[in-house]
Amino acid sequence: MRRFRQMFCECSAYAAKGWRWLSDRLWWSFSLVGISSLLWLMLRSGARPSRILYPCQKVAAANVEAWVGISLIGVLARLRRKVWGFLSSRRTIAVVFAAGGLVILGLVVGKALDGTGALSARELEQAAEKMAQVLSPSSDIFVVRDGGGPDGMRHLALDRLVNLMGAHGLCFYRTEKRGIGCSPTGLVGPNDVVLIKVNCQWAERGGTNTDVVKGLIYQITQHPDGFTGEIVVADNGQDVGIGGSLDWPNSNAEDYSQSAQDVVNLFSGSYKASTYLWTRIRNQVVDEFDQKDMRDGYVLAATPDPRSNFRVSYPKFTTPYGTRISFKRGIYDSKTMTYDKERLKVINVPVLKSHSGFGVTACVKHYIGLQSQPLSDGHNRLSQGSMGTLMADVGLPTLNIIDAIWVNANPIGYSGTGPSTSYSQATRLDTLMASVDPVALDHWASKNVLMPAAVADGHTNVDSMNPGKPGIFQTYLQSAKNILLLEGYPVTTDSKSITVFNANDERPVLTNVGVDGSGNATLSWVEVAPGSFVYTVEQTDDLASAWQPAPGTAWPISATEWVSAEAIQAATRFYRLKREPAD
Repeated sequence: MRRFRQMFCECSAYAAKGWRWLSDRLWWSFSLVGISSLLWLMLRSGARPSRILYPCQKVAAANVEAWVGISLIGVLARLRRKVWGFLSSRRTIAVVFAAGGLVILGLVVGKALDGTGALSARELEQAAEKMAQVLSPSSDIFVVRDGGGPDGMRHLALDRLVNLMGAHGLCFYRTEKRGIGCSPTGLVGPNDVVLIKVNCQWAERGGTNTDVVKGLIYQITQHPDGFTGEIVVADNGQDVGIGGSLDWPNSNAEDYSQSAQDVVNLFSGSYKASTYLWTRIRNQVVDEFDQKDMRDGYVLAATPDPRSNFRVSYPKFTTPYGTRISFKRGIYDSKTMTYDKERLKVINVPVLKSHSGFGVTACVKHYIGLQSQPLSDGHNRLSQGSMGTLMADVGLPTLNIIDAIWVNANPIGYSGTGPSTSYSQATRLDTLMASVDPVALDHWASKNVLMPAAVADGHTNVDSMNPGKPGIFQTYLQSAKNILLLEGYPVTTDSKSITVFNANDERPVLTNVGVDGSGNATLSWVEVAPGSFVYTVEQTDDLASAWQPAPGTAWPISATEWVSAEAIQAATRFYRLKREPAD
């Protein structure tokens, strides 16, 4: 019996030792999972707290909660003899509260997602409102009405739009040179790759005006430093009809036969300019270039965004000039196996139209032609914020230009509602608008351009176009805005946060005031306002004296530059520019 007891005690000791060995290994493994999950949360959610809503982040948060909670229990168990004294300490109380806080955080995060894995609309809106208070978004919109049409390779209204932007600090050209529209922080550099996203899904007035596209390409090629980069005009017509075309024989232009391809052909002899119809690669899933996949196709996200239930897809492709473009990551260098996101500039150029299913289509909905509909189904998730998810993931366009030369102003409930728009269904407005904020531009353009046009055409119910009225248009625009705000993009639909610059209200912008080598005064200026004007330069040596036309010139003149007829003799001389209609 004594021998049996001895053997039993020895077996028990070995069993206890084995259990301790096993429990120690399990504990350290579990701790490793907990610490790794905590580091993952910090790295992935630190810059963008909204990522805490992603499924992988929720799992990591749960791991951290379990690790902290079990650790606390283990500590209390091992100190069971001193438990009451330990529990009475302030430090323990603080630890308990901290662990409880983590558990509560996990519960809140879990609650923020409904049963389908998508953030509820109300919770999304509340979170976005708080983020808007932090970001304090303020957006500028630039508007040119009746600014003129095509003039050779130029488009006069587009010229005025670029000048209007430059006059108020949004410079088109990135350069060290001086001039309106020029700045070291300008939008387009001399060696950038500029991707112009057009609407090519529809013929006639349903697609982007090719006169505007031609004028835009001309502006890019007139870079003050000389343009040595590349221009790509692209779109994905999806599965509608023939899948869109960049070579419609019946296009949206003064000359119906002028397609987007025809426009590009005008420049391709002197510049690197091409088109790419993403429709033909919309079903091809590929990896990024740095994953050694050089095929053209669509990169597809592994999981959908839980807020919009949208799985991001975007094109990557190689141009005829050998340039490898990832829409999300930028220009790929095969030698260094790196991307240059800054060299890729996206100009989003939608046509303003009514839409039979979604009320209005403009900048935000235009990105339906960026994703792959068969792979991502963004069209059916638009009201959940799919395009907000897409823009947040690939980045906002460098610039948005709404083409409202011709619009479809037929609201839902009337015949002729867009998106397809025949020549007879369109209304001419001769208007162009631009902004770096696609949400603000959509909100303002629908309310101040499209709705008035619909009323002028005799439509009495324009609610489907009204961003301030409950409906599908308001829903999808607000959903996109909320997601963009949560991702740190300062977009807005608040009219108090939107500043509008109208070319019709602008004065001439002086671009040079100086003295030449002979001592003569020199002035040059740029006209932003639409219309024809003549000018008179007036001078005085004393602001208390009357202004007089500068001598030596037959005033008024139509030119936009002037050199004085004689050298300045006075110690101080003042000049001013007087403008009047040419008629």
